[in-house]
Amino acid sequence: MESYAGQAWQNGYAERFVKTCKEEFLDYFIPMNQYHLETKLDEFIQFYNNHRTHIALNKETPIPSVIQKPPDSKLVSIPVLNGLYHIYSYKKVA
Repeated sequence: MESYAGQAWQNGYAERFVKTCKEEFLDYFIPMNQYHLETKLDEFIQFYNNHRTHIALNKETPIPSVIQKPPDSKLVSIPVLNGLYHIYSYKKVA
């Protein structure tokens, strides 16, 4: 029986994530040590699942969230991965 490890080409979902992670994150990131890499990779995975839109999902995120603009609010940008990406949300204006 062959081991599945190292054969991402057999799983289209894993292959797509690995390619996206490499091209959109790891090509622009130099880790200082293993802990730094693991921490930032966890942050990228959270961004990938909760905020990054996917064409295969009709430009939705894998974990959808309801977006409602509250009255008296403004759109603000929150940097992710030291500004490589940004998350946008509404904040109440005083």
